[in-house]
Amino acid sequence: MMKEEAYCRRFYKDEMKQCLDERRQMRASEIEKRLFDKQLKLFEEMQSSKYQIAGATGFDEEEAVPGGMTAKEHRRLQLKKNRADKQRQRREIEKMMEEDELSGQVRAELRKIEQQAALKKEMELYGMGEGEEEMEEDDRSIHSDFSSEDESEDEEEAAELARIVEAEDLDPDQARELRRKMRKKRRLEKLR
Repeated sequence: MMKEEAYCRRFYKDEMKQCLDERRQMRASEIEKRLFDKQLKLFEEMQSSKYQIAGATGFDEEEAVPGGMTAKEHRRLQLKKNRADKQRQRREIEKMMEEDELSGQVRAELRKIEQQAALKKEMELYGMGEGEEEMEEDDRSIHSDFSSEDESEDEEEAAELARIVEAEDLDPDQARELRRKMRKKRRLEKLR
């Protein structure tokens, strides 16, 4: 529970930082836009003036564009707009990538939680979870040499068990305990 709380606090702290960064960037872009609009308004006023002010109207007829802007001024203005647009798109793409990474982490965490819940449910279903003591008691009550449905595996297991019992000189209780451990190990391997 403490881990979840710490995780939530970190998440909300990062969320707040991101929100503040976005606000600062929005403020900066708003200032840039106001400055650009102010310059554009001044430029339009210069164009509408009847006096020749800082190239407000073109001297060459071939460079002149309707509205009083020269082709170069029009191109310069277009380049400014394009650069501002590219910077805005770049910032938005960076933020989208960060959001994608965060959502991927959240999805991975949710998948992990779901898998752990499914594993726990499966372990309880097969009796390997909290009821492990009961399973050990059930295994002790079984005195059969063969508990598997596959006879070839059982024969191999019985031969291996007999070899181990002879090599280590085990008494019948120890042999039963060893047999129980081997069955448990085989069941776990089948689950995987």
